[in-house]
Amino acid sequence: MPRFFYPLLSLSQFLAVTLVILSGYWTGHLLGGFAWDGSNQQFNLHPLLMILGLVFLYGDAILMFRIFRKENKTVVKVINMVMQAIVMICVVISLKAVFSYHRTKSIPNIYSAHSWIGLLTVLLFFFQWVVGFAGNMRDFQATDDERVVEE
Repeated sequence: MPRFFYPLLSLSQFLAVTLVILSGYWTGHLLGGFAWDGSNQQFNLHPLLMILGLVFLYGDAILMFRIFRKENKTVVKVINMVMQAIVMICVVISLKAVFSYHRTKSIPNIYSAHSWIGLLTVLLFFFQWVVGFAGNMRDFQATDDERVVEE
């Protein structure tokens, strides 16, 4: 492993945690907090959960294979799957919040480039998650002989 991996990993984690904290401060304090009542506070859930899910947790889920490269692959795959499931939950709650907010305020859904690119991103993430889940389930059910052949 390159000698700069762990220092760069530490730096990236520091920056990512800082991003999540600042986003939480921005949406939770400067924009008025969170609610589930159709107000602007409901919309505040969208940027925070998208940053938490698709930037921080999704990035860390990818890094699990590099960080734990000497660990049991089954354990690392389970960690990755759990983290990606949490990302999916963050994304679903975030989208529910923004679509519900738009419906309450009579704002059309999917009306900007941000909306279309975001929808495409979520669809591609979901497709990747389903294919990865199916592949991992196949690996979990494989016999020891089949694992040896694949490696």
